[in-house]
Amino acid sequence: MRRVLVILGSLVALLGVAGPATAKVAPVTFAGCLERASFKPKDVLLACGDGNASFDVASWSRWTRQSAKAVGTALINDCTPNCAAGHFSSALAALILERPRTCHGARRFTRLRLVFATRPRRGQPAPVTYACR
Repeated sequence: MRRVLVILGSLVALLGVAGPATAKVAPVTFAGCLERASFKPKDVLLACGDGNASFDVASWSRWTRQSAKAVGTALINDCTPNCAAGHFSSALAALILERPRTCHGARRFTRLRLVFATRPRRGQPAPVTYACR
């Protein structure tokens, strides 16, 4: 009996070492305007140059290797008469991240789209594409 247990123990040890590796795959992240990428960020800066648009995430409804979707509130400066004197307004929207690419050895979403719950005065904004930082 003892011999059977030793053989079974050895077999388990060999299978643990020589068995198929189940490597963890790092999740796709998003950097956007920021230098450091993150997984499911709570806030997303939309206007990289001046900070006049951002998105506050209420919840992420999807985050896969191909795309991610969040619902929340877009905060956008109307820049009237100029951005320094403009007023921020908020709108319910969905934020969609797409186009994963390898950036510095890690997978990152490189395209962002906003879809507003109600049609804004100026229409839907064009998708924004981010370069690897």
